[in-house]
Amino acid sequence: MGVFFKKKSKQNDYKQNNTLANLGLNKSAKIVGYDKLSNIKTKRRLLELGFIIGATVAVSNVSIMQKVMLVQLNGYMVSLRTDIAKTIQVGNIK
Repeated sequence: MGVFFKKKSKQNDYKQNNTLANLGLNKSAKIVGYDKLSNIKTKRRLLELGFIIGATVAVSNVSIMQKVMLVQLNGYMVSLRTDIAKTIQVGNIK
């Protein structure tokens, strides 16, 4: 008897890989949501900074160790830790 493997759907891969942390340099995207497991205090702080659904963000720079990233949002620059950027889901990458 053979072993059967489940084929991963492209839609699941698309959702998992579309975070702000995985966005390439000088690419822009719109925020479409947040990770369900993220801390409510972190979500609240991101909303206060302007990371609202529908806002356009662009990654300007990433540190050498890839722990911190510089993000352009609403005309100003914000420095974010990469682990926090992983909780921000983006779509419509340009």
